[in-house]
Amino acid sequence: MMQLCGIHSLPVLAVQLLFLMKRAGLQPNALTYGYYNRCVLEATWPKDMPSGSQLLWNKLRIAVMGAALFRKAGAQRASRAAITGLTSTSAGSE
Repeated sequence: MMQLCGIHSLPVLAVQLLFLMKRAGLQPNALTYGYYNRCVLEATWPKDMPSGSQLLWNKLRIAVMGAALFRKAGAQRASRAAITGLTSTSAGSE
């Protein structure tokens, strides 16, 4: 459904859908967040939105937070790989 919001350029509906999912206790997965972010960032918003500048700042905030989360995940993966590499080399030396 989130993908359809993006295809039909309905970012307001995508935001409402995400809030409804969270209120119902459903945890969106990575694909749902991907479609949500794409819809929010790329779709054309209605012209009667209260503040265009606030919307642009929110888009920027979402993009920066997404980049930070990807960077954090990459660092965690690298540290996990380093720990696995250390464990396998120390096991071979015994």
